Amino acid sequence: MTIQRILNRVKVEYQPTGTAVFISLDRRFNSLSLSDCKDVMDFAQQLRKARNKLLQLHKSVTLGDPFLIIRFLEGLGPNYAIFRTSFYQNYPIIPATSIKDGRGSLTVKFDDIILLASKEEDGLKQEESRSALLTRRGQDKNQKPNYG
Repeated sequence: MTIQRILNRVKVEYQPTGTAVFISLDRRFNSLSLSDCKDVMDFAQQLRKARNKLLQLHKSVTLGDPFLIIRFLEGLGPNYAIFRTSFYQNYPIIPATSIKDGRGSLTVKFDDIILLASKEEDGLKQEESRSALLTRRGQDKNQKPNYG
């Protein structure tokens, strides 16, 4: 028996299965948020990993890109509310099928959303830095000299 066959057998024999594992993985997928992660990229990576673990559990488990996209957008949190609303209004998550020709419209890809959210994150960080600087400047102007 080759090492690869042994590893495959171990994987099959000891891979977690069952309802309890499914529930645990599902909870992880649905509760993960940006606040649990370093940044948008880390959040996207962890969300993908959680999704992949669910998909590997059994062939009957399906979790298409639209679910991943919604989970990602909702997991960004309240600071991304305007971004999320704008996104929902401007990008189709599922294809809208034309009655005339039966062809679907192009949908947004998860990687595209990650890039857009990452740019939004950069903008929010710049805005936060600018606000902090203005606050410090305002405090400096309002302080009275201490000649004590």
